[in-house]
Amino acid sequence: MLEALVWRVVSSLAAAIMLLSNPVVPGNIDLDHRVVVINLDGSFSTERSFSVNIDGLEVLLPTVIDGKVLSEDEAIDYFFESGEHLGMFATIEEVEAYAVALHLQQEAYYSPE
Repeated sequence: MLEALVWRVVSSLAAAIMLLSNPVVPGNIDLDHRVVVINLDGSFSTERSFSVNIDGLEVLLPTVIDGKVLSEDEAIDYFFESGEHLGMFATIEEVEAYAVALHLQQEAYYSPE
């Protein structure tokens, strides 16, 4: 019961950080319907991401696509093919804050209660 409450608080805080973030271009991926990848240690991932500077913007890219884990190079190629991203930000600090909040929100959303 306490664990479920903690996850709700974490999820709410993460959602607030995400709402307060100011992406230059909002992400265009449906975060509520991600395919879950089971990791070797038994944990799960729906979202792993990294940022890369493209045309002066810090672009947050996923490395979990349709249930498959991609390398950073594959994720960059996928971005240029699909245009899909998790958001474009003016600074590294903004993209990092958003990425941490996104990770916490996704973990809380997809964690079994």
